[in-house]
Amino acid sequence: MTHTARSNQGKVALCIAQDDETVDQSAIDSVAEEAIHIPGVKTALVVGFAFAADNTRRERRGHLTVLKAQANQDLRIRDLTHGAQDQAFRLIGEPDIEVRKLNAKGDSLEVKVNGFDTYDPATGQLKSSEAARDIVCWMLDTDHDLKGFYARRIHFPNGKEDDQVQAVKRKLGARINPELWQYVTKTASGPLVRPKSGRVAVRVITTTGVEMTQVIEEKDWSS
Repeated sequence: MTHTARSNQGKVALCIAQDDETVDQSAIDSVAEEAIHIPGVKTALVVGFAFAADNTRRERRGHLTVLKAQANQDLRIRDLTHGAQDQAFRLIGEPDIEVRKLNAKGDSLEVKVNGFDTYDPATGQLKSSEAARDIVCWMLDTDHDLKGFYARRIHFPNGKEDDQVQAVKRKLGARINPELWQYVTKTASGPLVRPKSGRVAVRVITTTGVEMTQVIEEKDWSS
């Protein structure tokens, strides 16, 4: 069910998903369809604890802008108290992802995470962050089907200083492929085979616990 609230920019349609629900594209479509017919509403805000991989971008439907806000998981714990610095909700940002063709045929690719933007409620401005410093982990679905996200590659940009990552490396020992392992702690994937679906998906987890996912279609790959 969608409710309306008033802000400095006019009316905002607000939808809060159940705490055990993953908000998928059909849910976003339903909210947008209802909100676009409410007089005076130009923005719809969908709040949820989890969002499906295919609908984390900001969307426009005619005059309506649809935003998503990820609720802090701590809100599920009744006994926790909050302080003035706690952030109960975070607008979902969009990671800065670059997919580059490594040859003229386009059958070899490389994916690079340059960083991400998040909304800073203290200043009301977008805050840009660097991948190598502010990302705990980024995962790559090398052949995304727009249904489920399959982490076929997992990267830890700060893994060189992470004891657990280094412990895994020591345990694997000689079984590690050095050419592939070098990319585990980088923000670039290294060479990939062109996906049959024509799309890849990247999921980023930041040092503050924000999770964001972006799907990149073939038409957006660079040469």
